[in-house]
Amino acid sequence: MSAEFFVPVSTAGMLAAAACVVAGGPLFASGLHALRRRRLLARLAPALAEPGSHGYVQLVGTVALESPLFSPLSMKPCAGYVLDVHATDLPMGGRVGQRRGFKLVSGAVDAFVEDSRGEWAMPVTAERSVAAGEKVSANMAALLDQDETLRWLRERRAPLHIVERSLEAGARVEVIGNARSVNEDAVAESVLLAATGTDGAAVAVAEPAGRPRLRVSGADPLELHVVADGSPSPLRFAPSRWLVLGTLAGPLLTLAGLVYLAHAAQATIVGRF
Repeated sequence: MSAEFFVPVSTAGMLAAAACVVAGGPLFASGLHALRRRRLLARLAPALAEPGSHGYVQLVGTVALESPLFSPLSMKPCAGYVLDVHATDLPMGGRVGQRRGFKLVSGAVDAFVEDSRGEWAMPVTAERSVAAGEKVSANMAALLDQDETLRWLRERRAPLHIVERSLEAGARVEVIGNARSVNEDAVAESVLLAATGTDGAAVAVAEPAGRPRLRVSGADPLELHVVADGSPSPLRFAPSRWLVLGTLAGPLLTLAGLVYLAHAAQATIVGRF
């Protein structure tokens, strides 16, 4: 018996089938991205930076500052900080912060960790409670006003609790990211300058003195992660196993939509004759 007697054809059904066909592709892509991330993270292991370190790595070392910040509460030099701020009388809050690239002292070479997109897991270094209507320093006020919610809470004179997390100089960290040698950057820069010349003259680009021999940044499919709070890594950054199911659910969803649309087209043709 033909399947067309069991599957009714309707406008709503065809719209739903078309939606399934469209949604299947992105669902498969997100599942494949999650699978690649999980596989990469599972292969990583803590190691010291070496001249041959290349690709996705998990490096351990200590933080050395090149252009230090100063944490707002503890007033210590750091590579970055965040302030988690919550109102004590309302379920509201926000987060503000700043960070810069730093040098990771590790193994036989130094690695410069770029300030690229990703997560920095930093330990709590200070806390402060601000009473209702209490004035804060101009620097702290400017920081809090960067977040609209925190600006509204300050205008309302709400009591606040501020938790500072920072990456201080000398802290032991684990860095997960894509490592590349500085020589690769120098070669790329030389090629770029030679390509923009107008007289055909050769352009020599020397490696800057004192520049770290490795650079670590984020790259697809992994972002840069800096772990300094002692929490487990790197699998803590792995996407949920449920997202990986998109590699199966996406094609099945697309196939189901196409089968229904083909069935609807056949039923329409048969109905005309």
